[in-house]
Amino acid sequence: MIGRTGQLEIDRDIRFTICLGIATGLNYLHKYSRQRIIHRDIKSSNIPLHQFLNPKIFDFGLARLYENKMTHITTREAGTFGYLAQESALSDHLTEKVNVFAFGVVALDIISEKRYIDESFWCS
Repeated sequence: MIGRTGQLEIDRDIRFTICLGIATGLNYLHKYSRQRIIHRDIKSSNIPLHQFLNPKIFDFGLARLYENKMTHITTREAGTFGYLAQESALSDHLTEKVNVFAFGVVALDIISEKRYIDESFWCS
C-alpha cells in the first residue's frame, strides 16, 4: 500500500518480521558461519529489502572474521557514526556486541518508521 508521502507503507507485523529477518542474519554471522563475522557497519542502508520484503545484509567491506575459539578481535574503530557502539570507540577489543548495538538502532528506525541517524550528515 502506498501512503500519502508516496512511499510504501508497511504495517507493524511486517516491520517486526523484517527486524526478525535481520536478527536471524546476524545470528548466522555470529554463530553458524564457518568463521564468526563482525560486520562493523550494520546500518539501514546496508540492509536492503528484497523479494517479499526479505532483508539481506550487504557491504562486508569493513567486516572482520575470527575463529570460534577467540573471544574478541583487536582492530581499530570503523563503521558509521550513530550506529557505532560506545565500546568500539573506547576499546580496540571488539565482539559481536557492536553488531547487536547497530541492529538496535536499525530496529528503532524500522519499528518507529523514523530515521534517527542521518547518514548523509556523517558521510558528506
